[in-house]
Amino acid sequence: MTVQVLEEIPVTVDKREILRLQGRHGKERLGRPIRKILEEVFEDCHSLLHPRAVCVQMEARVLRKTIRLANGLSLRNPDGARVWHNADRLVAVVCTIGPALERRVSELSAQGASTAALMLDGIGSVAVESVADRVNRRICRDAARHGMSVGPRLSPGYGTWPLEDQTVIFTIVPAQRIGVHLNEQGMMIPMKSVSFCVGLGRDLPAHEGTDPCQYCNLKSCRYRRQPKASR
Repeated sequence: MTVQVLEEIPVTVDKREILRLQGRHGKERLGRPIRKILEEVFEDCHSLLHPRAVCVQMEARVLRKTIRLANGLSLRNPDGARVWHNADRLVAVVCTIGPALERRVSELSAQGASTAALMLDGIGSVAVESVADRVNRRICRDAARHGMSVGPRLSPGYGTWPLEDQTVIFTIVPAQRIGVHLNEQGMMIPMKSVSFCVGLGRDLPAHEGTDPCQYCNLKSCRYRRQPKASR
């Protein structure tokens, strides 16, 4: 088993993605007050982002609906068992942008600046997803150098993977090293954090793209970024 902590991860925040998460369509014109608020919070957000990640790679055996790990634990992930079926290793990741942005969102809400708080919260969601994408691409590059392929990125709580497996992820990954923990409800703190796993193997089938939306069975979801991949 290998553990790696990543810091100073580049973050890309697309204003269009922020607006999309809030239900605004690309051709919808924003009023001047909304544009002004968005520009102000966008300018201030970068000092609030502290991206970090911790990755753990270990041997794994993919079964019919579960993934059995080398340490004896199992992940109940039918989607993962399907798309990682030839994998012999698994990488589990927890990444975050830290707590500063969430604290600022709370401050803005307490001040009655609800629109600015909503915009900044959207920036946080886009930013942490950008961190996850960057880490995933790094895993793909490292795997390619060792002659391995990487399966699609999947997270507990999406598709057929129950959220309860979050506790398994946090048993595997020393997330406290980047300041992330689970509360009693199994939610990550700071909330602008993402956990995911990918399968690795030399005989893993190729897949198109790295967006987890392609492998999620939720047909109507406001957060969907990509159409579902055909089986």
